[in-house]
Amino acid sequence: MPDWRKTDDYRFPETFPPNRWAWEFLRRNPGYQADWNAALSRFRSGVGEFEDYSENARADDVEDPEFYLFVEERKKWHLSALLNPAVDEPNHLGFELDFGRMRRLKEGASFTARGPTYAIVEFNLHLSLPPQLELAERKLKHAQQSLKIKPHLSRPQRGKFPLYLRLLDAFLGDKRTAKQIADVLANEPGMEELDEKTVWAQLQASKRMMRPEGYLSILSPPSKR
Repeated sequence: MPDWRKTDDYRFPETFPPNRWAWEFLRRNPGYQADWNAALSRFRSGVGEFEDYSENARADDVEDPEFYLFVEERKKWHLSALLNPAVDEPNHLGFELDFGRMRRLKEGASFTARGPTYAIVEFNLHLSLPPQLELAERKLKHAQQSLKIKPHLSRPQRGKFPLYLRLLDAFLGDKRTAKQIADVLANEPGMEELDEKTVWAQLQASKRMMRPEGYLSILSPPSKR
């Protein structure tokens, strides 16, 4: 991980892709790190789930960008494979979004509902789509209100991501308090007004970005409203 005291360690190019931003937050999540270590221990012990493991995943070094673990925990974090959080740019980085799928079923066919927070909407492809989409949107919004779900209405502000990452590295990695972080960062140009209270508030926002609903929102299309 970079040194949170050094501004230059957190300069990212404008072309830095959304999936890499999502990875930067996910790899700092202590829960994800624990899952990785547990799966890696199972892999090294050679327990049953790895007996027929793909040779493509058997890199000599877990620090190799090619190394991945195709284990059940990947689903928890919406990844196509579990990846080493110490690797900046893993080659098999891929997120599996759990929305936007379309299924056309044969007559009489069905599929299993995923739970009350996943809606199934039918469309008649013989009819015009705009009025059907408008009706579906109204019904989906009503369902959100009934379930008291507050959706993320827009993509998080990319401009804050470098600061968020610095705060996470200082707090989680270096075990610094909000005051200690503020005392360091306030000496930088443009951050003179950064105090303990502001750091703490920004840190809470940073922590939310480590959760699936946070980093996956980076990959979601921004709301137009």
